[in-house]
Amino acid sequence: FYTSLYNYYYHRGLIPLIGKGIVELTSLFFTLGLSVFLFAYLDWYKLVQCTDERSCEEKLSDYVIDKPFSQKSLYNLLVILYCLLFLLYGIFSTFTFIASISDALTARTFFEDKLGIDTRKLEGGSIEWDDIVQKTITLQKKWTMSYRYT
Repeated sequence: FYTSLYNYYYHRGLIPLIGKGIVELTSLFFTLGLSVFLFAYLDWYKLVQCTDERSCEEKLSDYVIDKPFSQKSLYNLLVILYCLLFLLYGIFSTFTFIASISDALTARTFFEDKLGIDTRKLEGGSIEWDDIVQKTITLQKKWTMSYRYT
């Protein structure tokens, strides 16, 4: 619980946390797509042969392999394993991002309803972590006291 509170505080609210997650996931899946293109679909042998205007093809599409995985080879197996590992990591990162949003929503509710800290104060940086800890301790003491005497 305290980890999600600090994470919410550190990112200064829900919107920056979501923005960070979207940028990270976009970067991750863009890297995966670019890697697949560079490793599997680009004909590096033809491209290396291109040294001047006469030895080069006219269009970039002439350097793209139509069916890169049609032949079995160790290189293709390594590319497929790389892509699968990267994809699994991307899926794991997506689920982690969704879980962090859920935790951040809980933290936002706690900040606003229990601690009385507005999102604007958090985004503006006008509140320190020490203040949040002190308010949480005070809230916990109040709750413990009211629980004992009821």
